[in-house]
Amino acid sequence: MILKIKYFNMINIFKIILLALFLFSSCTDSAPVVYVPPGCMDSLACNYDPNAGVDDGSCEYVSCSIYGCTNPLACNYDSSANIDNGTCYETLDSLSDYIESIGVPQSNEGNCLMPDNTIYVTSEGKVFYNLSEDIGGFQFNIGGATVASISGGDAESAGFFVSGNSTILGVSFIGSSIPAGCGTLTELSLSGNVEYVDNIIISNILGDEIETSYLSGCDCQNLSTIDCLGVCGGDNDYCYDCAGIIDGDSVLDCSGVCDGDSVVCSVGDVCTNSETCNDLLAIQAIIDANSSLIGENPENLADWNDEGRAIRLNLANKEITTVPSTIDGLTELKQLFLSYNDLSFLTYNIGNLEKLEHLSLSFNSLINLPSTIGDLENLISLDAELNILSSLPNEIANLSNLVTLNVSNNELSQLPNLSTLDKLENFYVNYNSLTYIPSSITLLDSLRILVVDSNQLTELPSGLCSMNSLELLSIAGNEICVQLENSCSQIDILGQDSQDCDD
Repeated sequence: MILKIKYFNMINIFKIILLALFLFSSCTDSAPVVYVPPGCMDSLACNYDPNAGVDDGSCEYVSCSIYGCTNPLACNYDSSANIDNGTCYETLDSLSDYIESIGVPQSNEGNCLMPDNTIYVTSEGKVFYNLSEDIGGFQFNIGGATVASISGGDAESAGFFVSGNSTILGVSFIGSSIPAGCGTLTELSLSGNVEYVDNIIISNILGDEIETSYLSGCDCQNLSTIDCLGVCGGDNDYCYDCAGIIDGDSVLDCSGVCDGDSVVCSVGDVCTNSETCNDLLAIQAIIDANSSLIGENPENLADWNDEGRAIRLNLANKEITTVPSTIDGLTELKQLFLSYNDLSFLTYNIGNLEKLEHLSLSFNSLINLPSTIGDLENLISLDAELNILSSLPNEIANLSNLVTLNVSNNELSQLPNLSTLDKLENFYVNYNSLTYIPSSITLLDSLRILVVDSNQLTELPSGLCSMNSLELLSIAGNEICVQLENSCSQIDILGQDSQDCDD
């Protein structure tokens, strides 16, 4: 009995082992599960995924699209473009024909079709341009057609005055400019056909010429070439510049001088030297900053020396409210008159006028003077009468050449140390709120006239009457009750009898 039970158990154990082996074999022999990533499977799409196994419909074709000319034989072939926009041209003639056909100088995507720094006049009289700098003025000649009228375009939008018949001239009398870029410069009403456009002079806002060419028929495939004189298909192999040098760089300036420094200044489009133009621009900036000056001619506001530099600027009684910092461009200025205006502050750049000798600021509303006024080392006279100054900058003591200082009719309650003003002869500080005169004033060895009327003085500094240079002392309207005639016998004293003193 025991043997039968053992035999039965052995058979069951054997069956269990066989079942386990079968199950293990079934697991190891089955095919593995493989993950297939989804994505865009179109190789022409911007987001093509070469690893994708299932197209998930996410393909898009916009983000990487670059429109342009895809013809490598065209003049304007764009190697970065992957979608042709129909703008290819093989010669400039074909380009001008294309521009004529569409009526604008830009493609549908807004890209300029014209080469840099070129202009083109269509048969309808539209003047197209593509310029790399802001336009301050322009001029060109038209042959074969006459101009009946001129209007529109970016020139009109910028406030330019455009006129002419065979010579078209565009200027701005308000200092405006046409932004760099591509567009319609102006529109001409033409009688006849345009045969040529030449003598193109386009200047930037500084008056410097922007080298500009006309969209001509020479192509980019060298089927026709431009010779050294600029003639398409010409045979001029040797060209002399204005200095007689073969293929030299010397050119005539606007006044006809070889390698001259004259430029067409954007202010008035006058031909002048660059320094004169800079002075005109500085004065024009003052005009532009003050509505009361609109229409003024900058040349008439100044006096000029033989070198064409502004040396005297008269802006008195012009109702101006501000003087821009660009006034420091008037580097040769010696006299500046700003009296009888509505100025409440003065630009710090005033200190850069190193050659200034006379500065008139009277009858304004200035509440202070900038510390940089002390940098005017050549200043001889400073008139700041009738403002609302409550103090003077300490730097005023640096004006070592100052002869006359007038700060009367202000609100001064004290004075800085002026003992370093060795050349000061005339000092007017009447009608203020001074309660004392600093003793340092007695160190002014050149002082001849001292006017301190109508302050709140009760005494004068000791040593004042011992000043050898002092000739006139005016003290009316104070409370100086000490009689000065005996101690100051060498000085002409005015106003001693008009003191507010108790008897």
